[in-house]
Amino acid sequence: SHLKAAVAGYKVTLANGYPAFKKASAHAGDDPCKAGLLTVTDATTTPVTCGVHPSTKGARVLATTVEHVIKK
Repeated sequence: SHLKAAVAGYKVTLANGYPAFKKASAHAGDDPCKAGLLTVTDATTTPVTCGVHPSTKGARVLATTVEHVIKK
Protein backbone atom coordinates (compact mmCIF):
# COMPACT_ATOMS: atom_id res chain seq x y z
CA SER A 1 0.00 0.00 0.00
CA HIS A 2 1.03 3.61 -0.41
CA LEU A 3 0.91 4.15 3.33
CA LYS A 4 3.21 1.21 4.04
CA ALA A 5 5.65 2.50 1.43
CA ALA A 6 5.57 5.99 2.95
CA VAL A 7 6.53 4.76 6.42
CA ALA A 8 8.94 2.02 5.30
CA GLY A 9 12.04 3.94 6.43
CA TYR A 10 10.70 4.66 9.89
CA LYS A 11 10.05 2.59 12.98
CA VAL A 12 6.28 2.81 12.60
CA THR A 13 3.54 0.29 13.25
CA LEU A 14 0.30 0.92 11.40
CA ALA A 15 -3.12 0.34 12.90
CA ASN A 16 -5.59 -1.05 10.36
CA GLY A 17 -9.19 -0.17 11.10
CA TYR A 18 -10.69 -2.17 8.23
CA PRO A 19 -10.43 -5.62 9.85
CA ALA A 20 -11.68 -4.15 13.13
CA PHE A 21 -14.73 -2.64 11.41
CA LYS A 22 -15.37 -5.91 9.54
CA LYS A 23 -15.31 -7.87 12.79
CA ALA A 24 -17.46 -5.29 14.61
CA SER A 25 -20.03 -5.34 11.80
CA ALA A 26 -20.16 -9.12 11.27
CA HIS A 27 -23.46 -9.33 13.17
CA ALA A 28 -24.93 -6.80 10.71
CA GLY A 29 -23.95 -8.62 7.53
CA ASP A 30 -20.58 -6.83 7.41
CA ASP A 31 -22.38 -3.50 7.00
CA PRO A 32 -20.75 -0.85 9.21
CA CYS A 33 -23.73 1.45 8.75
CA LYS A 34 -26.21 -1.15 10.01
CA ALA A 35 -23.80 -1.98 12.83
CA GLY A 36 -23.87 1.64 13.99
CA LEU A 37 -20.19 2.25 13.27
CA LEU A 38 -20.75 5.20 10.91
CA THR A 39 -22.50 8.52 11.38
CA VAL A 40 -26.07 8.62 10.12
CA THR A 41 -26.61 11.28 7.47
CA ASP A 42 -30.29 10.57 6.78
CA ALA A 43 -32.39 8.70 9.32
CA THR A 44 -35.56 9.15 7.27
CA THR A 45 -34.55 6.57 4.65
CA THR A 46 -34.99 2.83 4.96
CA PRO A 47 -32.37 1.64 5.57
CA VAL A 48 -30.77 4.73 7.06
CA THR A 49 -28.04 6.46 5.07
CA CYS A 50 -24.59 6.72 6.60
CA GLY A 51 -21.64 8.92 5.85
CA VAL A 52 -17.99 7.96 5.85
CA HIS A 53 -17.04 9.19 9.30
CA PRO A 54 -17.15 6.93 12.35
CA SER A 55 -19.91 7.28 14.89
CA THR A 56 -19.07 7.26 18.59
CA LYS A 57 -19.26 3.46 18.50
CA GLY A 58 -17.05 3.34 15.40
CA ALA A 59 -14.54 5.70 16.99
CA ARG A 60 -14.32 3.33 19.98
CA VAL A 61 -13.55 0.44 17.61
CA LEU A 62 -10.80 2.47 15.94
CA ALA A 63 -9.39 3.68 19.27
CA THR A 64 -9.23 0.11 20.55
CA THR A 65 -7.38 -0.92 17.38
CA VAL A 66 -4.82 1.84 17.90
CA GLU A 67 -4.52 0.94 21.58
CA HIS A 68 -3.67 -2.67 20.71
CA VAL A 69 -0.95 -1.53 18.30
CA ILE A 70 0.54 0.82 20.90
CA LYS A 71 0.65 -1.93 23.54
CA LYS A 72 2.71 -4.25 21.30
